[in-house]
Amino acid sequence: MRNTIIASNSKRGGGLDNAGGLFHASGLSRSVFTFADVIITYCASLCRHAAKIIPKVRKVWFHDTLRVQFTAAHTPPCRKFGFTLAEVLITLGIIGVLAAMTMPTLINNYKKTEVTTHLKKFFSMMNQAILEEEAASGSMEYWMPNCKKADKKCFENWYLEHLDKHIKSYQKKASSNDINYNVIFADGSGFNAYVSNPNQIHFFYCTNFKYCNTEKERYDGVQSFLFTICKYKNKYQLVASDCNYQNKTREELLDLCLKGNSDNVDVYSQGRRHACTRLIQYDGWEIKDDYPWSQAKQPEKDK
Repeated sequence: MRNTIIASNSKRGGGLDNAGGLFHASGLSRSVFTFADVIITYCASLCRHAAKIIPKVRKVWFHDTLRVQFTAAHTPPCRKFGFTLAEVLITLGIIGVLAAMTMPTLINNYKKTEVTTHLKKFFSMMNQAILEEEAASGSMEYWMPNCKKADKKCFENWYLEHLDKHIKSYQKKASSNDINYNVIFADGSGFNAYVSNPNQIHFFYCTNFKYCNTEKERYDGVQSFLFTICKYKNKYQLVASDCNYQNKTREELLDLCLKGNSDNVDVYSQGRRHACTRLIQYDGWEIKDDYPWSQAKQPEKDK
């Protein structure tokens, strides 16, 4: 069976009339067309339209657009795949200047973070040891050292009996003087300590034990810091700095950290900046931007 389509009008020439009907390509009027006639006529119509459009597209797109893009892609600036020596040197110079401007800040920020991490760790570790000993031996007021003078042997006996078993220390040794006792931890930090009176024990903690120089008393608030076991709020406990600094305002702590101990004004802080530990604790164990970090005298290099 042959498929047929009824044309809506008869017209000379094949294709589609204005109303959308078909007329035979031979120009003869026909009322019935085969399906093949429809396809052939439709394709012929498309080809005629394409023949009119393609030259315009080719002129506008191929000739103008592609020619411009192809030419631009092959001009001398776009064919350059490297850099001149001057360009490389200028770039390296800019990078060097930026590095010189930013590296000191990055290094200081890293050091500050390292210091505060050490301080929090030491404070937590010592308080945990005290709590464990109090659970075993009662309140610390019953086992405070009974030393009549700053005797390192007295402190050593007290420390080994009550705290050492709760703390993982790498090395323990007496100092070269008659007062201090030294403890070194596995991470390289450590402290030297002594009993100043029966109610007070000082711990000079150093983020690197080599800075615990008992001969020069370098407690600068950068590498070495003061902690104290003393009676505060009717209870013996470990505090940052010592009990005299606990109720001071931040402004007072900042001033004392910068200037040093009032009883040591001639030395000007570098040797005994005892308030700095309490200032850092007051700020949530952070070293703020106004902390006198750069004003501290840096530890001398080992000879």
